[in-house]
Amino acid sequence: MHVQIQSQEFTEVLFNVQGVASGKTTIPIYSHVLLKTEGDYLRVYATDNDLGIDCLIPIQVRKPGSIALPAKNLFEIIKSLSSQSIELIEIENHYVEIKSGKTRFKLVGLSPEDFPALSYPKTDNAVDFSVLDIKDLIDRTVYSTSQDETRYNLSGTLWQVIEETFLRAVATDGHRLSYYQVKLKDQISFPSIIIPKRTLLEIKRIISSLKEESKEHLIQCQFSAQQIVFRFKNIVLSSRLVDGSFPDYNLVIPKQNDKTIRVSRTELMDALKRVSLLTTDKSQVVRFDISSSVMQVKSQNPALGEAQQEVSVDYEGPDIKIGFNAHYLLDALSCIQEGGVQLEMNHPLSPCQIQPIENKNFLAIVMPIRLE
Repeated sequence: MHVQIQSQEFTEVLFNVQGVASGKTTIPIYSHVLLKTEGDYLRVYATDNDLGIDCLIPIQVRKPGSIALPAKNLFEIIKSLSSQSIELIEIENHYVEIKSGKTRFKLVGLSPEDFPALSYPKTDNAVDFSVLDIKDLIDRTVYSTSQDETRYNLSGTLWQVIEETFLRAVATDGHRLSYYQVKLKDQISFPSIIIPKRTLLEIKRIISSLKEESKEHLIQCQFSAQQIVFRFKNIVLSSRLVDGSFPDYNLVIPKQNDKTIRVSRTELMDALKRVSLLTTDKSQVVRFDISSSVMQVKSQNPALGEAQQEVSVDYEGPDIKIGFNAHYLLDALSCIQEGGVQLEMNHPLSPCQIQPIENKNFLAIVMPIRLE
């Protein structure tokens, strides 16, 4: 193989494959990226058998071929080069010479025949979504997925179509829940699926690397019972789905909350950030003392001291004293772009529901903490 590539495009593609090509694997080929010429393009592919990414970039081909190279080392080398053009020349024993200006590298690779084959679902099920809608679905829910490996069915985000009109994403770790939905342009049929958190974070990484004009494009989702494929312009990300049943999240959403507190999102976030400076790392407990028109946000740490900030609220009702994990509240509030938020609760041990006042497409549930 002998090809010439533009360094900036190659760097961007190699950045996108880093999260898939695992450096911690005991199987050497999974830490490598496959480079293969196809016409006037170079196919760049990485996989760990659960997640795969496949990219195409235009090149000048002097001699077609393929080679598997260590993904991290290749990325660091290409990123360090100052020349706009790079040559990759395969030499004996799976070595590749990398030439750029006055710089030369020789990088040892593996046989491309050892690389797992590309695999995509054999199905006609495909739906187009906007890049920005997919980004919002991920940003506003993925933080609630469980970190507990024993709760496999909570390790991803549920995607489901509601009334053929909305695509809703739901995530929970048992202590909190978040959902966000986007309106569909057309009525579609889409099965309920659980997408692994890692897959969603890789999609987020790819979207963040896109140029602004590319974010106006569509993403095609192709799916089967075991696999989902996201197709961007020149990038394909394929992933296995979580095999399990997502719990009925509607049972968690409170139906009898009778206390509604309206408050400025930024004022509440500022108070939580300040007061949580004196919370313990383990629990991050903050206390809300809510009375007519006023919320006192407090924390107490025997080893450090106390903190308190007063926040104005729109509330008329009985006094409320309730505790929360400040980190959980901040995560939920960070997903809201609108100015005002609405907190709904019942008693000190019932779930708190958080929503933007003017947008009901996002909802977060946070379980309270028992105060001593």
